[in-house]
Amino acid sequence: MSGPSAPPPADAGTGAVLELADMLDLVGMPRPKEQLDRFPHELSGGMRQRAVIASALICEPKVLIADEPTTALDVTTQSQILDLFDRLRQTLGMAMLLVTHDMGVVAGHTDRVFVMYAGRGVETGSTADVFERPRHRYTAALLASILRMDTRRKAPLYAIGGRPPDLTATLRGCPFAPRCPAVTAECAETDPPPARHGEHQWHCFHPAGQEQAAPETEEVPR
Repeated sequence: MSGPSAPPPADAGTGAVLELADMLDLVGMPRPKEQLDRFPHELSGGMRQRAVIASALICEPKVLIADEPTTALDVTTQSQILDLFDRLRQTLGMAMLLVTHDMGVVAGHTDRVFVMYAGRGVETGSTADVFERPRHRYTAALLASILRMDTRRKAPLYAIGGRPPDLTATLRGCPFAPRCPAVTAECAETDPPPARHGEHQWHCFHPAGQEQAAPETEEVPR
């Protein structure tokens, strides 16, 4: 078997190629016209990510959905990609939906947040409101698990106990109930109805913030 053949040379005079080069330039690709003739394995991780973003933008979408856009990128490249998203959102006037487990990304690059657990929406609201006043126990646990700069050197790290539910089984009640420190019999049997304060909405019978006690912690080896 022969190796992969080289891609056909880009005709720099065609309108389509010029448009592609312009889009690569918009997303910060260095020497965009030269990259049109390259295979993916010849590009760095950040360059490949920029190429994917350019391909998503070429049709001028009104909404861009980015699913874990910083996964497997080094910290510097992650920052560059997120700054690029912010700039493109302003330049192109489009909405953006970020799907991520990185709470730092959520805090620094979103206006609103929608928290999901076991495929269900459990809390939604403005990013500032949800981060400052989390109401669902899962949201509160996620935020408690973030390592803070002022954490004492040998203080135990917080981790959510238990395991995620089996999504192939029929779930009854609140899906977070088996892992929740405030669980009651009602939680295990009945789906919590939505509760609301302004634009902040959550599904929890025993919302966080109603007591002063800190959540129970599970020690994690450092």
